[in-house]
Amino acid sequence: MQARDMGMCPIDPQNLLQNPGFETPSVEPDGNGKAVNTGIPASSIPGKWDGCCSQSGGGTTWTVSLGTPRCGLRSLLVSSTSANANVLNQTLQLPAKVGKTLTASAYVFVQQASAGAKLGLDIWDLTANKVIASSPTISQSTADWQKLELSIPVPSGGNFQLRINTSGTLTAYVDDPSVLIP
Repeated sequence: MQARDMGMCPIDPQNLLQNPGFETPSVEPDGNGKAVNTGIPASSIPGKWDGCCSQSGGGTTWTVSLGTPRCGLRSLLVSSTSANANVLNQTLQLPAKVGKTLTASAYVFVQQASAGAKLGLDIWDLTANKVIASSPTISQSTADWQKLELSIPVPSGGNFQLRINTSGTLTAYVDDPSVLIP
């Protein structure tokens, strides 16, 4: 992985996500929050985010990590074992932005990915109760951080989630997600 000047990673004041770089730990003693749907194995998550995820044969654990940030001091370590569409999400309620184009992105660094593993972003429309846009997915190890990105109009009602979505077996880091609406 390339060395980078952390000063080259300014915070975008237009980013609509809270705690986008996972820099603000949860108030939980270990710095990771507890997901509403904790599942088995229990999922720990950064503040302002929620997630889910387990199946009988595996699941995903989300952990704030000091080990491999793209920018800042922290990133999100994603460990999935035989996962089936597990997500970490943040809800946005933006009815005044309906119809305007949103651009969502995040950087991912995949250390290990088994056959069938995938990591990507999607937008979940809370009114229609379905995925309305997905980024390309990464399904193999990467040598450095890769940017995932998607664009779509804000859905009717303006209530949606940005979701970091995993499936299969992989170990990866996610950093600097953003949602921008010009």
